[in-house]
Amino acid sequence: MKTSSRTRANRAGGQGAGRACPRATWAHATPTEAIRIFYTQISLRGALPFLVEIPNELTAQTLERSRQGEAVEHFESLDSMFVGWET
Repeated sequence: MKTSSRTRANRAGGQGAGRACPRATWAHATPTEAIRIFYTQISLRGALPFLVEIPNELTAQTLERSRQGEAVEHFESLDSMFVGWET
């Protein structure tokens, strides 16, 4: 279904198509509108609209040790893995 630019402007909080909606309209957005807002924010910012956290020191060390094959446990099955975690 084709919509007019006026309809698109009304859906976008009166700011016109391709513009970010004010935060107040986010509270009652449909899933489709929320995705559109998300992609609009990516387009406007040139990046994700939230921080992507870098692992803390312990996590970074653990990941590096795993890559090097240190302190890695191997299990025959999922059941044996879960039993191994319980002990």
